[in-house]
Amino acid sequence: GRVFSINARGSYNDSYSWEKTLSDILFQETTGNPLSDLNQRDENDNRTDNYRATVSWVEPLGRNNFIQALYRISYYDTKSINSTYDLDEVQAIRNDSLSRSTVRNSTEQRMGLSFKAVRKKYNYTIGFNIDPTKSINETWQPNDKNPFIVSNYDSRLANLMGDTLISSIRQDVINFSPVFDFRYNFGQRTNLRIEYEGETNQPSANQLKDYIDKSRPTEWVQGNPSLKPGYNNNLSARFSKYVPQTQLMYNLDLRGNLSFNDITSVTQMLDGGIRQTSYKNINGNWNTQLRGMFNVPLRNKKFSVGGFAMSEYRRQNSYVDLLKNTLQNFVVRDNFNFNYRSDLFDVGVNTSVNYNNVNYTLRPQNDQTTYDFGFGGYTTWYLPQGWTLESDINSTRRTGYGQGFNIPETIWNAAVTKQLFNKKYGTGSLKLQIFDILQDRNSITASYTTNGFRSMEVNAIPSYSMLSFIYKFTAFPKSSSATEEDMRPRWGGPGGGGRPQGPSPDGRFF
Repeated sequence: GRVFSINARGSYNDSYSWEKTLSDILFQETTGNPLSDLNQRDENDNRTDNYRATVSWVEPLGRNNFIQALYRISYYDTKSINSTYDLDEVQAIRNDSLSRSTVRNSTEQRMGLSFKAVRKKYNYTIGFNIDPTKSINETWQPNDKNPFIVSNYDSRLANLMGDTLISSIRQDVINFSPVFDFRYNFGQRTNLRIEYEGETNQPSANQLKDYIDKSRPTEWVQGNPSLKPGYNNNLSARFSKYVPQTQLMYNLDLRGNLSFNDITSVTQMLDGGIRQTSYKNINGNWNTQLRGMFNVPLRNKKFSVGGFAMSEYRRQNSYVDLLKNTLQNFVVRDNFNFNYRSDLFDVGVNTSVNYNNVNYTLRPQNDQTTYDFGFGGYTTWYLPQGWTLESDINSTRRTGYGQGFNIPETIWNAAVTKQLFNKKYGTGSLKLQIFDILQDRNSITASYTTNGFRSMEVNAIPSYSMLSFIYKFTAFPKSSSATEEDMRPRWGGPGGGGRPQGPSPDGRFF
């Protein structure tokens, strides 16, 4: 029962973007500034390396008791390189005062000790973790003694990290968190699981910038190189039940999150209509969520009803004009469906309701309450000679959105499928689908931030069609030593019985 394991993984991300700003200011009423104009281009490269290694030792203590020692080390290297150019008709001159780059090197460690007991009806894990984090944040700027000029530019401009270090901040943070995982098996397909875990949240390179980014004339961003890593505490409880005789299935899922040193935005309105956003650490952000779903067959198991419901409460703090603002968000979603299935055809109907209420303590005039009502149905017909016809239609009605956004929509899709062959090892089909036949999609969405509610409408592709060839594998060749059963993932099961098989990639017992 003794287990030693090692796990390693890494990732590399490299992205490039550019942004051009054209601004003509005729007159600023608040300041009386005269005519001015701006023509700039930003070159941005963002690179992130992440490497992680985990070593774990599981030692049996007898009577199905085990102890685990774990060590994990993670390394992050993040670079955000920026060059801003002032443009005219013939040349581009790098603006060294706006061309700044940030570098963050961070090392996270986790040292954990856990005890696990496995019993016939239940098992549990208790322990603790120590998570020290060390990081260095640097800001670099070009030397403006020799301006960098590009003539006759027509493509990507040079983007180099500056050669002058203007700030370097070192941080050392230690977090302590308990480890708790409890599973109780009421029966073969009925179980309860309660779990707690802690997680570190690193600030992004843009949030760590040690300067004011003025590339957007009315949207300035000031980073904060003194940001500490946030720490999220997550607690969840889930109950699941399945009755094979009636095929009744349902589960309840309760989750909660409490954050320490959470990274939040700080917004200020400056003279001239300029909004400046910065960041700081704050405590007191938390949320809780309750979800449930069920599905049960009815007469002859051809009819079935199912549903999903969710409620969520979120409390999040931010700062507006240096004053604390608390967002309170309450969401309720409900979906109900009724289905009939047979060898000849399937048919079903569904309804849904989405309630979203947002309140702000500092600016109650930004409060918003929206409702989304949906209803629709589907049908599938299984015809001779391998033909299948499908169609679904769903309609949505909205209230409470901004003016001009309470627009209803009805989406109708249809498809026809022809099975080309049905062999021992798979089936092949040709499928033609038509989406949004009525061309009624309006792609309206709503989102909220810590400072306000926003309704959005984006351009969407109108009615379009897709032709697909689909091949489904149904078995493994006889010549292969692998079987379908071999390819299924091996998990610990509802009760987690037997000895542990070592840690998962995040360091916990399987």
